[in-house]
Amino acid sequence: MSVPLDQLYNFLDGISSHDLLIYRWYPHGSKKLEHLVPLLGQNNIKNFVQRSTCPVVICHDQEPLDLDSFAEEILKNTISMWESKHTISAPPHVIDFFKQRQHLGHVLQPISTYDYTILLHSEQNSVQVDQCQNWYVPVYYWSHALIALDWFRYANIDPALSKPNTYTHDFLIYNRAWSGTREYRLTLAELIVNSQLQQHCKMGFSTTDQQVRYQDHQFKNQNLSITNNSLEDYFFNNTVSSSASADYVAADYRSCAIEVVLETLFDDSRNHLTEKILRPIACEQPFILVSTPGSLEYLRSYGFKTFGKLIDESYDLIKDPVDRLNAIVGVMQHIANMTVEHKTALFQKMSKITRHNQKRFFSAEFQNHVTQEFSRNFDAGMEKMYQNRTGKNFKDKLKMFARNNKRPWPELMSRQEIANMWKWIHKHN
Repeated sequence: MSVPLDQLYNFLDGISSHDLLIYRWYPHGSKKLEHLVPLLGQNNIKNFVQRSTCPVVICHDQEPLDLDSFAEEILKNTISMWESKHTISAPPHVIDFFKQRQHLGHVLQPISTYDYTILLHSEQNSVQVDQCQNWYVPVYYWSHALIALDWFRYANIDPALSKPNTYTHDFLIYNRAWSGTREYRLTLAELIVNSQLQQHCKMGFSTTDQQVRYQDHQFKNQNLSITNNSLEDYFFNNTVSSSASADYVAADYRSCAIEVVLETLFDDSRNHLTEKILRPIACEQPFILVSTPGSLEYLRSYGFKTFGKLIDESYDLIKDPVDRLNAIVGVMQHIANMTVEHKTALFQKMSKITRHNQKRFFSAEFQNHVTQEFSRNFDAGMEKMYQNRTGKNFKDKLKMFARNNKRPWPELMSRQEIANMWKWIHKHN
């Protein structure tokens, strides 16, 4: 299925009440620098001065921030652009100048009256956000909440979800990708096998990810390393595509009592919840959340309830990732070992919470909470942008190019356009 994220960004553009140039990755899901392009309909700003006096917004709200991964490519691209325009090799002072500006805004808007670039993101408690503020104005909002409201809208009226449950498994676990930040999913799979919980779980497993077999995966955190090289013998083969999280399967929720939600981040300090946790909420399903410390509290801050009075949710406070995984598996073991009568009583008590969560998710109050939070944070970010439109970077570039007696970005900016930029800067300061 397609994942129509442009609808989200057009919506945000509409409620922002600012004249913006929004960039997002297209095709969606890519993180290649050449795929960071203007939102459709916004690339009609062709006048160079118009582009240079328009605030740029970068939508990095789908995946956790990893801005350092672009630094080398940004430097290479900007030096290549300089050399192609000036037909000489970049001298050392030019290379040093670009090394200090290895940020996305420098590539998207090489000449700008603004000192910063807006960076939309969806993470809290983030060192990455703190470290990027020399060049960006970070604006937080829970993008996946708005996305999930779109993707799972039919769960509120789907008759298939209202049919009587016939549980064949205690736990539903969607386990597809395990590379990068998701390597903990291999560890969890091994722990489930070691605890003999696989018969209680409806869970798939993929032997390869990013064209690497799981036996050959090099763990970034060696404490999460596994020794079982035959995990595929215990789970069915998972062949779903990356867009599967944009949908739900009613039959899975009717046949499984609790979803064990495997989030994108686990071995990390950031809170970055995606549509994965909101899918069981939309489908009125209990859940155990496998994510970073404090994620349940993050969820409760948006008005949702969790199950701390019914099951042990102290795992959410454990900082060590291995200990947190073991604690989660311990909760699963406790539930799996219950008698049928005790399980039935537990699931009935959980249903009161799931009804509250579903009602909250589909309420106008929740949507207003998320959109008003965006508007509030975005307006604060734009205020900082307006207070810092001194043209400092533009002036620094002119000084740098003057050392070589060159115009900045010839063929793009005439001397008259430079003069117009100066007029604009003086008018707005």
